Amino acid sequence: MVKAELSYNPYLLETKVKFNGHEPKINSLVEKYQEGKLQAWITEIPAVFYNEMNGYNFDLDFSGTKADFEELEQAFVDSGVSTKPETKASGETAPADVRIFFKNELEDSRTKSKEIEDLLQWLNATPNRKFDNARFRSENSELFNEPFSYLLIQSSNIDTSVFDGLDLTLENANTVNELPKDLTNTPILFNIDENTKAEFLNFLEIVQSRHDVNEKQLFFFIHPNLNKVQIERIIQDKGIARPQIVSAVNDKMVSDFLGMYPIADYVVESIKLFRKEFDSLSKILEVENEESRIQNADVHKQIDSLEESIQKLRVVNESFIQRDNLEIPSTLTVSKIVLHEKIQNWRKKKNKYNNDVEATHAASEYSADLSIYFKTFISEVNAIFDAEKDEIIRTFSTLYYFADAYDGFKSLVTNVFDFSRYYIHDLTNEFLSFREERMVEQPEDLFGLAKKLFDKQVEPRPLVPEITYSISKWRDKASEISIPKAEEIIDAVSDALKIFYDDVARDYHEHLEKLITEKTLQKEERLDRLSDEERKLQKDNDWLAKFDDQLKKIERG
Repeated sequence: MVKAELSYNPYLLETKVKFNGHEPKINSLVEKYQEGKLQAWITEIPAVFYNEMNGYNFDLDFSGTKADFEELEQAFVDSGVSTKPETKASGETAPADVRIFFKNELEDSRTKSKEIEDLLQWLNATPNRKFDNARFRSENSELFNEPFSYLLIQSSNIDTSVFDGLDLTLENANTVNELPKDLTNTPILFNIDENTKAEFLNFLEIVQSRHDVNEKQLFFFIHPNLNKVQIERIIQDKGIARPQIVSAVNDKMVSDFLGMYPIADYVVESIKLFRKEFDSLSKILEVENEESRIQNADVHKQIDSLEESIQKLRVVNESFIQRDNLEIPSTLTVSKIVLHEKIQNWRKKKNKYNNDVEATHAASEYSADLSIYFKTFISEVNAIFDAEKDEIIRTFSTLYYFADAYDGFKSLVTNVFDFSRYYIHDLTNEFLSFREERMVEQPEDLFGLAKKLFDKQVEPRPLVPEITYSISKWRDKASEISIPKAEEIIDAVSDALKIFYDDVARDYHEHLEKLITEKTLQKEERLDRLSDEERKLQKDNDWLAKFDDQLKKIERG
C-alpha cells in the first residue's frame, strides 16, 4: 500500500513530509511550506499530495495536534476526497480515497501554555546562580504578562460574563476610530442587529482593508430577528466565501482560532526565548565542566559513565511516553469485507425457491454455511489479534534494548480476548419467515393450450397458491445480523489491542523510571566525593538538565 507521511509541529514551525518513505524531490511544491504554518497551505495539500502520489488511494500518516488533524481531514473532504469507508445502499463497503491515520498526537496550545506557566513557576521556585530570572522576566514581561485580546465590534449590549476570570482582554469598538492599532491574530467579532446593521458594512470594509487582518480572524454574530441568509450573502459579496457565523460570543470557532493562532504563537515565541537562555548557559557550563574534568578525572569518569547511562534510559523512557498511536491493522476490515462477500455470494445464481420443502432444506443449509463463514472470520481476527500482540511485544522489546540496561527485563503483561461469546444463532426460521404466498391462475398444460386455440370461449382457470422465498432477502437478513456483530468484534479487538499496547508501554516506562532513580542515586554518591565548588557545578548541570527536560516537553510533548 502506498503511503505518505505528514508531520507538523506548530510550536517549532516544523513540517516534515515523506512520499513512500522518501523526502520530497528538489523543487517540490512542499519545499516552500516546510518552515511556516500548516494553515498557509492546508487547502492545497490534497492537490499537492495527489500530484506527488500520482493519484489518490493512499494511506496518510499524520503527526501533530488534534485540531490540525481535523482541519487536514476537512481539507480533503472539502476537495471531494473521502477519508472514511462508505457503505452503499447495496450493503457493499466503498474504501476511502485517502485513509488518514492520526499517528502521533501533540498536546494542544492551551496545554502548552499551561506548561510554560509551570516552567516559569519552576524558575521562580528553583533559582540557579547562573540564571538571572529577574532579568529574564523583566525583559520579556510583555510576552509573559500581557493577556490575549478579543475585539468585539459594536457589541456593548452582549453579555461577556462567560469570560470572567480568563486571561483574555475584551476590547469593544463602537466607532472606526476606536479600532486598535495592532490586530495581528486578534479574533474580531461583528455583532449584527437592528441597531448595528447600518454601520456594519462600513466597519467590515475598513477592517478588511487593514494589512494586519485576514479572513480567518473575522466572526459574525447575527441576531435571530434578522434575515441570516440575506446577511450571510451580503458578507459573501464582500469577498468572504465562507463567513464564520457564530451562535455565541464564546463559540467553539472563536476558541479554536485562539488556540491555533495567538496562543500557539505565544508558545512559539516562548520556546525561542527559553531555548536562547538554555544555549547561553550550556556554553558557559561546557567550559567549566571541561576544567573540572581535568582536575577530577577519575571521579568524573565514573560520573560521566553514570550520566551517559541515565541519558540513554531517559531517551528510551521518553520514547515510551511519547509513543505513536497504535495503528489498527487494516486486515481486520478486510476480513469483514470477505465475510460480507461470502454472505452475499451464497448461491448467487439462484433468486428464489418456490417449494416449502426445498426452501426449508436450503434455509437450514444457508444458516449452517453462515455459521461456518462467521467462525472463519473469528479465526482470522484471532490470528490477527495474536500477531499484533506479538508485534507490540517485539517492538517495545527492541526499543528497550537501546537503553543498554542489560538486565533481561521483559514485560509480563498479558491480554486474553474471549471470542467464544461471539457467534451467529440458527437463522433458519428467520429465513423461512420471508415466505410469500399469493393466488395465481393454474398454469396451462398442453391439452389446455390446444383447447384455447380451437375454442372461442374458454372458462377461467382455477386459482392455485404460488409460494416464493426470496434468496436476496435471506442474504440481506444474514448481512443485517452478521456484519454488525463482525464490526462489534473488530471494535472490541481494537480496544483490547490499544489497552494491551498502553499497558506494555507503561510496564516498560515504570521499570525505566526505577532504573533512572537507581542510577541517579549512584551518581549522587560519586558527587559527594567532589569539593563544594565542584558539587555546585554539578548542581548547575542538573538544574540545566531539568530545565531542558521541561523545555523539550513543551517543544515536542
